Amino acid sequence: MAILNQNKPFTLAEANRMSGNAETANLLAELQQKNDFLDEVPWFPTTHGSYTKEIRAKELDGGEFTEANAGIPLIGGATDVITMAVKMYEAESRCDDRILQTADDPYQAREIYDKIKLEGFMQDFNRRLLYPKTAGDDKAIPTLTERKAAISEDVSDPACNFVFDAGGAGTGLTSAWLFEFGRSGFHMIYNKAGSPGIKNEDKGLERVPAEDGSGYLYAWIRHYQIIANMVATSPRHFMRMANIDPSPGAKAGEGRFDPDILIEGMIPYLDDPRSAVLFVTRGVWGQINKSLYDKSNISYSRREVEGYGPVPEIMGIPIRPWDAISQNESQVA
Repeated sequence: MAILNQNKPFTLAEANRMSGNAETANLLAELQQKNDFLDEVPWFPTTHGSYTKEIRAKELDGGEFTEANAGIPLIGGATDVITMAVKMYEAESRCDDRILQTADDPYQAREIYDKIKLEGFMQDFNRRLLYPKTAGDDKAIPTLTERKAAISEDVSDPACNFVFDAGGAGTGLTSAWLFEFGRSGFHMIYNKAGSPGIKNEDKGLERVPAEDGSGYLYAWIRHYQIIANMVATSPRHFMRMANIDPSPGAKAGEGRFDPDILIEGMIPYLDDPRSAVLFVTRGVWGQINKSLYDKSNISYSRREVEGYGPVPEIMGIPIRPWDAISQNESQVA
């Protein structure tokens, strides 16, 4: 799959391929095409073992005008040190040995079984980057919706969290996410002593308790694990346009995707728009493509990406579908 922004050292699939796990890498590459966020987000090692420390400016002071023989003022200000630890997301795939004993090709049967489980594992990981399974779970990665939980679009406020209101009300709503990727922008981290990607370890045949509690069985075990977290050095490095009505009949000003919010409210605050990508649901993708073919919308354009097809753009920002985004969000206030 063609990559729009060459700003990442690794993706999950590339990391697994580099480690020699070609079969898993090939499957992950297919999954990344379905979940474009995983195909774009860059991965970097932590700065300190299992955690990253980032210095973020909180207050900036300047100097003073002086004259000869006068003292030189000190530059004041204040900073925050943000510490972000990696989290472990893991699960086991168990295949009852009796299934393989009756299969024509036991090896292929187990591979199919484990690949189905791996796809579920990856789809859930992708979804859990956006939405918490259990609110306030300190073992989990703080999700994007938890970090951007309320409308906060007053950019003159130092505490602005860059969450913009598209005007939809009730439920059945969705969000669009604008990311500025890079080492100094939004990125994923993995433990410094390890490598990005999925740890895929075959544990072999083991005696395990049956899920229905009726005793024990013999199962082939495969352990999957991702060690990761999400980091943004500024709230501007990922922004949310909330309360979008993704339905085809949505009206402008009442929840339909509004490019003016993106153009006037979000893009100007990116440090480097060349590293930015907007992610939307399929419903919003349809709204954007409809507007693209209306010739009066000069802010819309499209780029043909080899092996992928046409990708719409707004003011040069590529737009990609991200199926993990729900189209049934509640109104964000």
